[in-house]
Amino acid sequence: MTPVRHSLLTRAFATMPQTTATPRSPRSPRPAVVVAVDFDKTLTVQDTVAQVVAAASSHNHPQTPTFDSLVDAYVQDLATHQSIWSPKISNHVTTSSVTVGFLQAYLDSHRTIEHASLARISASKLMAGASHTDFSIAASKNVCFQPGASTALRRFLHLRLSTYIVSVNWSEDFIRGALHANGVEDAEHIQIICNDPVFDCKTGLSTGELVPRITVAGDKVEAIREIRRSVQESSTHVPFIVYVGDSLTDLPALIDADLGFVIGNNSSAMSWCRWLDLLPQPDPPPGSLRFTNNWSDIENAVVQKVLDNKQN
Repeated sequence: MTPVRHSLLTRAFATMPQTTATPRSPRSPRPAVVVAVDFDKTLTVQDTVAQVVAAASSHNHPQTPTFDSLVDAYVQDLATHQSIWSPKISNHVTTSSVTVGFLQAYLDSHRTIEHASLARISASKLMAGASHTDFSIAASKNVCFQPGASTALRRFLHLRLSTYIVSVNWSEDFIRGALHANGVEDAEHIQIICNDPVFDCKTGLSTGELVPRITVAGDKVEAIREIRRSVQESSTHVPFIVYVGDSLTDLPALIDADLGFVIGNNSSAMSWCRWLDLLPQPDPPPGSLRFTNNWSDIENAVVQKVLDNKQN
């Protein structure tokens, strides 16, 4: 892990509420339910990266490269990378030798591409000149959450569950603005771990530089594991991690969690789930992935886990 990503995770977990409990009996400590969710197309209806960039568009210099040109460069890099990996993936699928380790290697191989893309965004100054409020307001105007997502988050916060958003999105202010705009009144209690612009300490405006923090699937896995370590170190409770995500980038974190919810029908994620024999089962065993299109299913399962913990 780079020093920048490590420092972010350290700061994010330093503010986690401290809990202490003295066991009343020799029984094992009760699990502490912790919820972590992806943002784009997990909480939101659509991907929001273009809207994050648009928050700074009014401040752009006339010679600033367009976002479309930077997207084209990213797509070209991605196509070249895929041409190298496609034969490897096909061979593993044909020989039924697809493993979680192979999936992680494939997804982590995207790190160079993702960092190059963020470096181009930084060099372009496309996001320069925007304030924290600009990003927050941009989210409040255009970002819609999936049905039931806000209700579920409010329920988790009402139950005082530690709740995180772990995202490759480019602005914490944008995510927090979207939470408030979609009725999550206590959004300040949600820990957000994502990429973020650098802000000038004197002007309070974005310099245009983006700090890469969560760029590939492996970063999400490390964030989940850091959350687990933080809970273990700060309380006598055993962490029970619930992770919710929609895409292939979320799949390793979904597998690593104690309970993973795949929301939606992302074609790439479904293909890899099929190759890894992770698709839905009639009577799924504990620890297997759950598949849903409905946030109320997730809310009910989390609440039931909390109730089960109180009874045990």
